Amino acid sequence: MHRPSLLFLSLLSVSLWFHSPSPASAQPNDTANFRIRNAAALNSSEDDYAPFVTPNGQWLYFTSSRSGKAKLYRSKWEAGEWGNPEPVASQGVNTDVDDGIFSVPLPALTQLYQLDTDAMEQLHVPTIGIMASGKRDKPSDAEIIDSDVYLFDISHDGLTINNVRPIAGVNTRRWESQPTIASDGSFIIFSGDTSNGDDHKDLYISQRQSDGSFGPPRNMGATVNSSDREVSPFLAPDGRTLFFASDRSGGYGGADFYITQQNARGEWSTPKNLGPLINSSANELFFYGASRAYCMFVSDRDGGQGGFDLYEAAPNIFAPSYTMVQLTIMDTVANRAVSGSVKVTETRLGKIISTDRAEAERGIRKELPAGIGYRFEVTADGYPGTRRAEIPTLPADTSIYLTVNVGKPAPPPPPPPPQIVFNIEGINVPLFVSGYYRMNTMEVLNDLRQRQGSGDLKGLTYIADVAMDQGAYNQYKKMSERVEGILGDFVSRCTGEYFPTFLKVKKPEEVLEITVHGYADPRPILGNYMEAPVTFLNPAGTEEITITTGEPLDNVKLAGLRAYYAVKYLDSEFRKHGGDYPTMAQQGLIRWRAVSGSVDETSGSDLSEKRRIRVDFQRVQAK
Repeated sequence: MHRPSLLFLSLLSVSLWFHSPSPASAQPNDTANFRIRNAAALNSSEDDYAPFVTPNGQWLYFTSSRSGKAKLYRSKWEAGEWGNPEPVASQGVNTDVDDGIFSVPLPALTQLYQLDTDAMEQLHVPTIGIMASGKRDKPSDAEIIDSDVYLFDISHDGLTINNVRPIAGVNTRRWESQPTIASDGSFIIFSGDTSNGDDHKDLYISQRQSDGSFGPPRNMGATVNSSDREVSPFLAPDGRTLFFASDRSGGYGGADFYITQQNARGEWSTPKNLGPLINSSANELFFYGASRAYCMFVSDRDGGQGGFDLYEAAPNIFAPSYTMVQLTIMDTVANRAVSGSVKVTETRLGKIISTDRAEAERGIRKELPAGIGYRFEVTADGYPGTRRAEIPTLPADTSIYLTVNVGKPAPPPPPPPPQIVFNIEGINVPLFVSGYYRMNTMEVLNDLRQRQGSGDLKGLTYIADVAMDQGAYNQYKKMSERVEGILGDFVSRCTGEYFPTFLKVKKPEEVLEITVHGYADPRPILGNYMEAPVTFLNPAGTEEITITTGEPLDNVKLAGLRAYYAVKYLDSEFRKHGGDYPTMAQQGLIRWRAVSGSVDETSGSDLSEKRRIRVDFQRVQAK
């Protein structure tokens, strides 16, 4: 098989080292849910390797030899999956020689969440990246396998690459390839061959100088390198952890993954094998993993599509530098632990990480990535005010014990306020029927499947075809299960808490007004409304809008339809649950309002998070 990409795969054979009875391995703590799958939609019958996802999570870059030479490809994350890969068209990337091996800085916060362009700019993330390429201006006597490392400039959205240039202080007439760049852009690590043809690969490091150039590379030394081959390094977002592959003795066969970490003195630890959960008797190369959500790697193990394939694994049980934080709320008067709520916020961008319950003696235990600052806001049950504790930078690989003290309990709480608000955020309402407006539930999904298979929606091209496309059906089924879980919890809280509370505190002339706001994403839409006419309120909630059968849709109408059909769904669910609601509705104590919230411009960059509803409860005077 023709494999020109071996330029970058460092000529690894299929059977370099086999299983050792007792390899040194770094076994993760929680392995029960770890699963590996072949990224079939990305792979070809040729070599596909070196995956790297940009900090915003939108673009997967990888190298493939499917066109006859190694070229850099990318795939976009859309609708819960990676799209069809395409060659990168940016000037200076794919040339007439082998090109590939992409890496850009991964800030520490990518361990927690994906970073949009505003966050990247606020964090001052370097707009540079690094890649490998065959000798573009090679002398006539250069080895054909020689390659160099190149810098490029890249936009914060991960889409535009330009100014591709060789690194003069790093490249030689030998083989330098497979580079990775630190989270702050301060140094690079790459695999180099200094053996004059014996194919001996070591890892090298080059520090960035004050003028922006990279200094002369130095071998990472005998602690990291061995007498065998060290290749495909990857620097984790914590800035101190390096993953790489090696075919050294004591592994599981072929090239295995190893991990080493740098201490405060700049010393790298003795590498540890990642173990048999990810390593096999085949070759494993090019580990990538920014967070605990998932990781990717490359292998030529059995069952692939040919050559080296990309694999996905979740969760990323190998994610480094997590620290356990134990928080306890203590009553200093009674000298006892108490319960309360704890909100955790990362302090650099001010985003909320979680809101948890701390139960008396147990408190809460949270594993958080190190190298990031956190604020803990504590509200103890029955105690006035909110207490705060802050860790400016969480240290790595340790345990932190926080005690938040509260004093004298508060007096009994006042009666409930006149307004109760509950928001449903981020509910994905996929493209259902011709108006895209129904809630994503299993009942609606199966009805859509029947109508697309043999009913009135058969053949409509602007609706995801869940009748003919099993993959689309499975995707929406997962969404339906998530949405039904959120709605189920919401209905239970309403019937168990909100409606009984209203009946206790209401005045004789009051009713409970439930307003459902529907929202659409900013994209233009297609289609006409093909059901019975309905009426809802405009975005200001002051005037009625009526949409008739056959009328063209826009985002204001779509948002209003989303609110209208959500009202129908929730009213039906409340009646099924019984309790106080049926009687309240019969007595005229419930007033529904469906309001078009129009286009959502506030809930982040994910379009699926913008297709949502919000529900508000308010006591109002009966008309």
